[in-house]
Amino acid sequence: MSTTPIRLRDSPAQVQEKLGLSNRQFDNFKNFARRVHGEYCAAHPNSKWADVNAVWTAVPEREKLDVIRLMYNLCTESNLFPPTTGRAVIEAGIEQRLHQVRRTWQQTSRTRTRPSAQGDDGGS
Repeated sequence: MSTTPIRLRDSPAQVQEKLGLSNRQFDNFKNFARRVHGEYCAAHPNSKWADVNAVWTAVPEREKLDVIRLMYNLCTESNLFPPTTGRAVIEAGIEQRLHQVRRTWQQTSRTRTRPSAQGDDGGS
């Protein structure tokens, strides 16, 4: 396990190493992030978090902390992290993963809507 801090732009491999997770544990970690993101969007459809056009910095800190807390609870209930992993490191890893999940969700959503947004004038 690395002692360097986890940053939002760290690669998945860097985050996995810094959290001290096996491949299977990291797969669970990624699945938990996608699940929590989807559940929060469904429960809070009018939140900035659920707004596909809201950039990370526009999401209120309260919403970020709520989603981080939900994922932290899910991870600890599943005993995902080694007992020696500190809470601050876990929360930084969770924030990084949620940032990645949200960014991928935004890119995927925009790609899906792009063809219909161009319209179809029949070529005339």
